[in-house]
Amino acid sequence: MPELRLEFSGPTILRGNNVEPVALELIGDLVDAVLTRLGDEVAYLPTYSELRPIRVDVARNLCGVASIPRTLGKLGLLRPSRSRIDRLERGRAGEYQSLTRGNQGRWVSRLYGKSEQLRDIARLPQNADRRQRLLDLAVGVEGVLRAEVQLHGGVLRNEGVTGVDDLKPDLLKGMAKDYFARSRFDATVGTSNLLRDALEDLLAQGRRGEARALAAYLLAESLGIEQLMSRNPANRARSLANRLGVSALDLTAPQESPSRLDFEAGTELTGDSALLR
Repeated sequence: MPELRLEFSGPTILRGNNVEPVALELIGDLVDAVLTRLGDEVAYLPTYSELRPIRVDVARNLCGVASIPRTLGKLGLLRPSRSRIDRLERGRAGEYQSLTRGNQGRWVSRLYGKSEQLRDIARLPQNADRRQRLLDLAVGVEGVLRAEVQLHGGVLRNEGVTGVDDLKPDLLKGMAKDYFARSRFDATVGTSNLLRDALEDLLAQGRRGEARALAAYLLAESLGIEQLMSRNPANRARSLANRLGVSALDLTAPQESPSRLDFEAGTELTGDSALLR
């Protein structure tokens, strides 16, 4: 049976750009509006109830990021688990601009500087007539780190999504937050005291083997040499590091103030607040 694939950007339909993500509550209304508009030009369209979501992109703007290249660079040092994609890319100025993780065809999570992205779009020859508008928008989103996750059909169906009405706001937000964490975008970076305290606490509890394994795992991760540990001990140490909120960055940036991206709050936390969960 012939199929029709329909793809559109909700924010672009509503505002002419995607600077601000669209409210998830509007998904159903947007799909209905697009079908109605296409129905004026295309015959034999599927009905609303016949549509099957094959990909949904959920976006969140994280505001107040002091240095987007620094944050991306620090997170880029961490190794996510269950992610075949791990790509840290630089922009035109040579600074880090985007970090992408995930598994193609299932889920892809991405962080990127929104302002720099708009400037890149403005440079394209086909956008000469709206270049100034794009540059003005870029100024308004300085310090904004865009978090986007692409949720493909397989992971959507695993959550019971078979039709448009199944795309509930709480479900999509929860999935986006889960994959944000799976990508290790919520890791605390730039602190050393946390690691020292964690190791001393393990030793005080008589858990010397776990303390040694944790230190060895973080060293292997910082050097990028996974073969220093066998798989099972490394997996146990990774789980322990995640529970304790420590990472390889705690070995390399002892003088920096800690920071952490908070998906729920939509901002970057710094100082002591970055250490709280």
